[in-house]
Formats: sequence, C-alpha cells, structure tokens
Amino acid sequence: MFLEVIAGSRNPMLFIRDRLYVMLSKLHHYRTVKKANVYLALIVVSLPGDVERPGSVLRLLSEFQPAITNGLLRVMQLAMTEADTASLYVQDSLP
Repeated sequence: MFLEVIAGSRNPMLFIRDRLYVMLSKLHHYRTVKKANVYLALIVVSLPGDVERPGSVLRLLSEFQPAITNGLLRVMQLAMTEADTASLYVQDSLP
C-alpha cells in the first residue's frame, strides 16, 4: 500500500491530477512486473476554514474511475475539525 495525503482545497487540481497519473502509472507497472497486490490510498483532507470544492473531488473520482475499478486507487475524504488541527501541534518542552 502506498499513501498520499493531499489538502483538497489548497492544491491546484491540474497538479494533483498529473501527479496522481504518474504515481498510478508507476504502481501499475510495478504490479504487472512483480505480480504484487499494490494500491494507492489517496486521502483528501479538508481543513477548517477551507473553501469546500466537492466538485473537484468528484471530478478526480470520475477521471480515475478505471484505476478505482481495478483496485489500484482508493480515495478517502477526511474532514478535520478545529480540535483535530489543534491536536496536531506539538508543544516543545525544551529548556
């Protein structure tokens, strides 16, 4: 399993689509040569305060439907709350 986490509203969709295509192409070749069961887990994170663009995620799902059908791509959406993002910050206790 390979993991890619993206912020759904902060990245240009053209960049994400091209990068995703390259990753899936490499995984497909690896799967073919090694006869391994590999897939890319794409996690689309929406942070508090971000402008929601559900159409962009739906567009990605439709454009990469063959990869999803073949089991090469799995897409998950994760909506974080203010409390979730606050817990990500670590307080340093250095003297």
